[in-house]
Amino acid sequence: MRKVLLTLLNISIGCFVFAQTATYQYNRGSYLAANGTYDEALPYYDEAIKLDPKLQEAWFSRGEAKYRLADYRGAIADFSKALALNPKDKDAFFFRAASNGKLADLSSSIIDYSEAIALSPDFAQAYVNRGNAKFKMDDKEGACQDWENAVKFGLPNDKNISFCKAMLASR
Repeated sequence: MRKVLLTLLNISIGCFVFAQTATYQYNRGSYLAANGTYDEALPYYDEAIKLDPKLQEAWFSRGEAKYRLADYRGAIADFSKALALNPKDKDAFFFRAASNGKLADLSSSIIDYSEAIALSPDFAQAYVNRGNAKFKMDDKEGACQDWENAVKFGLPNDKNISFCKAMLASR
């Protein structure tokens, strides 16, 4: 019995140390990213993920660092993993959409912005960005609807709204 208790205690301590180490690596990476040194943050996120592959925050943060460093394909992969771990992360959908947009995959971008909006219907920046993608795909009316929603939710967008008013006036 004593041997079983000692084994369980060792496993519990090991799990606690394991989680703290992954969390420490993640926190260190986040500190560096907050200071704008995304390239220096990446190895800490890599280590956090290696130690705890289910640490969703590390996948998301590494994806954001890759996005900021213009590694859009790598960012998409990390945001996809973050979403597999937490399918309700509106920010992961938003950044994956932005990454797809940077790669000119506007259809995927619109789908992910729509998911972010479904999770947070007042996500004004997602409306603006989805409207921009729709505009590029020649869906002017859809773009105008999104831009109007962005204004409704507090994000001024005078240039785009002026375009929409002019478009409607010309009909």
